[in-house]
Formats: sequence, structure tokens, C-alpha cells
Amino acid sequence: MKLTREGMLVALGVASLALCAPAIAGSAPSHAGPPVLVAQATSAPLLAGTPEPTQEPTTPASDALVAAAAVGPEWNAFAQQVVAANDYIEIVHSKQSRDGLVFDKTFKFWSRKPNYARCEIIDGDGKGGVVVWHGGTKVQAHEGGEHSAIVVVLPRHNRNLVDLMGYGCGDVSPDNILGYTTHNGKLSEAPGPTIDGQATDDVTWIVNPGDAIYLTRTEFYISKTSHLIIATHSFHGDTPVEDSTWQITMNPGVKFSTFDINTNL
Repeated sequence: MKLTREGMLVALGVASLALCAPAIAGSAPSHAGPPVLVAQATSAPLLAGTPEPTQEPTTPASDALVAAAAVGPEWNAFAQQVVAANDYIEIVHSKQSRDGLVFDKTFKFWSRKPNYARCEIIDGDGKGGVVVWHGGTKVQAHEGGEHSAIVVVLPRHNRNLVDLMGYGCGDVSPDNILGYTTHNGKLSEAPGPTIDGQATDDVTWIVNPGDAIYLTRTEFYISKTSHLIIATHSFHGDTPVEDSTWQITMNPGVKFSTFDINTNL
């Protein structure tokens, strides 16, 4: 049976995907209008070779390190690792709330410089859903399960593919975190709490007024042992809206085949 455009969207349950991550946004999310089906396929192409041109802002490594050093020792140590690494794997458990909505999911993210990302829900509502990005303003997505063979292409920050904070796939990679916070707000560092036995520094990001994302302040808790983000706590005004725990692996050797949406990992 061949599905119509509307039938495809219903079958996918696109409105419930919410596939993307609590991360750092690179461009404005779209919250207006219905979902737009750009393309559909049952066999998505392999994503390999040179990535598509991207509109994401980039920060030269030297500039990122100079800026990070001015923030504090742990943010600088984090930046040193980010600049030196080529690829990353992250597991992020995120709890978010906004306008009466509650979001509690666990994600796994694979990323490679300069602009490859795979974002998968591994626990919570939408488990099995996947988004793949390899530069530019579009992503491939499927909702997992019995509909995993049905792949749609949508704007990267389509309202059905971002989380409650407005973050899209690829925004969570450590290099995007480093670059976006550097250019879109003010960072400061102070002693932080002990989390799961790890002493931390608290790097506070005050977001520029009018930024596309929903939050206005994020606390990045940087482990004094690994020098990586292990938790975040974010606010909209004075209201807490996000709590996440992070596990980041630097340079695990992520293969290009990871970014083929048909690959089962």
C-alpha cells in the first residue's frame, strides 16, 4: 500500500519524534506551521565523503582556545580536548519542562568533525527514533520500530525534531557547544558541586537576549577529573527548565557508516 503525504506523516507519528538533543543550537528552530515533508524514501543513501555545505558558524581552534582560557581552567581543559578530538560519542539523560510539557529521555549521539551527527533515542518516549545530519539545513529521520524503513527529510530545526529547548541534531557535539557559547553569550567559571563523587567547576553561560533557544542560562558542570561536561542545569528566567547528565567519550573512532540512517548500531 502506498501512503499519501498525509498518511506517511500519520504513520510516522512525526509529531511525537522529538528526536533531538539538549545541546547548543546553531540556528533558529522552527516552531510555526505544520510539519513539512521534504522527501521520503525506503532506502536512504549512504552518507560518506565530503559533507554538504553548512550554514553553521565555526570557530577557529586558536580563537576557541584563547576564549576558553579567559573563562577558567576547567573550561580551558575542556576546550583543549574538544579541539584535539576528531569524533565523539555522548550519552545524555535529559529532563526538560516547558509550558506544562515534560520531557524525560535518554539519547546517544555520535559526531564527527566538521558536521556529521547521528542522534538516537535509546530510552523514553520515542525510543528507537533516529535523526542523521551531515551539514546544511536538512536532516534525515525515522521514528524507529516498525516504521524504521520509512525515512523523511525535514528541516534540521523543524518543530517536530527539536527538544523543548529548541535544540536540533548536531547541536550537542562538544565542538558546537564550545563554538556557540563563545559567540552567543557570556561565560564565567566558579567552584561547583560534587556530582557522583566528582568535584566540578560550574561554568555559567548567560545566553544573549533574543537568542533562538528557550533557555536564558545554563550551568555546565565540568569534572575536575575528566575535564568534560558531566551535568547541566538550565533556566528560563528564574524558572528551572532542564537537568541533564552526560557521558562523553572523546576520539572513540566513529565510522562514517554511522551516519547512514539505515545502519543499525
